[in-house]
Amino acid sequence: MARTGVHGTDVPLGANPCANAFVDARERGVADSREAEGQEEKESCEESAPESQEDRKEEKGNEEETPPLTNFDDHHRGSVSTRRSRGTLGGHIVRRALCVVAVSMGVACSAPREKLGNPPKEIAALLQRSAADWNRGDLAGFMSDYARDSLTSYMAGGHVQYGWQPLYDRYQKNYFAPGKSRDSLSFDELRVRVLTPDFAYATARFKLSRRDSVVASGPFTLILQRQGDRWRILHDHTSADPK
Repeated sequence: MARTGVHGTDVPLGANPCANAFVDARERGVADSREAEGQEEKESCEESAPESQEDRKEEKGNEEETPPLTNFDDHHRGSVSTRRSRGTLGGHIVRRALCVVAVSMGVACSAPREKLGNPPKEIAALLQRSAADWNRGDLAGFMSDYARDSLTSYMAGGHVQYGWQPLYDRYQKNYFAPGKSRDSLSFDELRVRVLTPDFAYATARFKLSRRDSVVASGPFTLILQRQGDRWRILHDHTSADPK
């Protein structure tokens, strides 16, 4: 071996005993230093080992306190299952409500409807009965076809009369008083339009005959209401044909 001299020249180590002693001493110092450092690292590891064990125990305790992923998954699945159960329950409720509505509609559709009768035929029978009562001199029977209230109206010759009783009194005075003669009454050309199950209007023509001649005739319009088991006249508008 050689070492570098003060002036940069290489000097063989064996050529100088002092130099060799210096090198040996330096190498022993380095070795002693390394040995001391190794001893310190060993002691440091031994001191830190219990701490590491305690740390691991503490970490293990923390891990035991923290719920495992399986518990979280179970909880998550339970939440999803609960939501699904609620959704299923809500779906059942909605379907049940729809079934109730459908059944109700089916019952309503399948239930027998109220018989509306035959309004045109019934009103035609009313007019036939009214004419028979007139011709027989039965004013009460004739007036029974009019609604008995204060709003019943009769229009003729540009005048309107309201109320069942005033109309009764008018017929009594003009046509049914003692000594009064009445011409024979008949109706024809009846047309009926049903507005609702309880309301209808009708148009027809009246004719008053005396023997073989027609005394008066003309069109009229009736507004009728079903009251109980029969139709009654609410409004009567009668016009006379020109002579």
